[in-house]
Amino acid sequence: TGPAAVFLTNLDGFSAQATMTIQTTAAGAHTISGQLLERQGKLFFEPIPRQSAGKHPDPGQFSFIWDVAAGRGYVLSEALQGYAPVGSAVRFAPPAIQSSAIPMEPFQDHPVNEAMATYPAGYASPAAFHLLCARDLNGLALRIESTNEPVPFTLTLSKVRIDRPAEGLFEPPEGFTKYQSEEALLNELASREQSLRGSPQERHSWAEPEYPGRSSGRDTGPGNRLGP
Repeated sequence: TGPAAVFLTNLDGFSAQATMTIQTTAAGAHTISGQLLERQGKLFFEPIPRQSAGKHPDPGQFSFIWDVAAGRGYVLSEALQGYAPVGSAVRFAPPAIQSSAIPMEPFQDHPVNEAMATYPAGYASPAAFHLLCARDLNGLALRIESTNEPVPFTLTLSKVRIDRPAEGLFEPPEGFTKYQSEEALLNELASREQSLRGSPQERHSWAEPEYPGRSSGRDTGPGNRLGP
């Protein structure tokens, strides 16, 4: 939802594995991996489910939809079969991007250019990012490293495939319950957590061609939503 999201919208549509490492403390980091889909400036991210001590998927697992230009989206909970709208009042002017002319080795089997992107004051604080942009993917950033964010992170894309995920993937699934806010959704999840641990939600294997929690993500038919 921050200013780095724009670097993921260079293509009309793609799918990829995404791994984000967040430097939570001076001595430690937290890593999140999952499937990232993009179509016409909208992003869908489904993290790989965490496993609890009982080897069941974490009932607090979420997926996320974000419209980069509009600055709004949704948090989805498959355990609750529900969603909540989220948004940001912050708008970002186009960043200044300075590309390096120094040749680089391929990254993820793609020819890349190194670049620095900066946002001026007007954002909460001036933001800057070190990018590796794929020349054969219209400049899609395969690696984004924040250089002065309050919580530093590095985002890496792999297994990028030019694709057109179905439009329905970027809206809440039909039949999901709408919660008025993210806080309301979290409160409801907390109140149900014990019962959910007793009957974990079945999830698709990452080896399957379908995107997790949804039917096929390709424009091959009208059925692209998950019912209750």
